Amino acid sequence: MAFFKRFFNAKLKKEFNQATKQLAYAAFSRHEGKLKATDTLSFITNDLKLLDENYLDAMVSMGNCVVMAVSTSIYVLAINWQVGLLFVACSFLPAILPKLTKKYVEESSQN
Repeated sequence: MAFFKRFFNAKLKKEFNQATKQLAYAAFSRHEGKLKATDTLSFITNDLKLLDENYLDAMVSMGNCVVMAVSTSIYVLAINWQVGLLFVACSFLPAILPKLTKKYVEESSQN
């Protein structure tokens, strides 16, 4: 399973890097002579790598988390629907709790 994950992640990164580099080259070629070659090279080697690390890895990780959450919820609901509903309700609790306590926290932080 880990092999397939690494394989598809590498393939996705390759396609993402090729597409972004093509867009960058096209944008820089339209402004030829106006930009320094060092700025262009720095953008392609440094900034695109940061985009790959910060954006693409985060999107893949988020997709992985969503797939795991959905598959786990379906599995638990299939085994025992009462426990499954409790499981799903408790998973939404961290998202709802700050909204419920927002007014109290604001009032206490102002005093």
